[in-house]
Amino acid sequence: MNFILKVLVASLLLSVAIKYGGPFLDLPPSSMLALGVVLFPSTVMAIALWWRTQTYSP
Repeated sequence: MNFILKVLVASLLLSVAIKYGGPFLDLPPSSMLALGVVLFPSTVMAIALWWRTQTYSP
């Protein structure tokens, strides 16, 4: 239960930061930027899981 609460709070903080801090970034709209934003979390998770399998393999 504690872990779920931490994830919910982190998600809320990230959402607020994107909503109110996003307009200050002044990023140009482009397809490469959108592709990077979409693929970045999956890539980070894949690298983290791969690294974990390399670290904890018997």
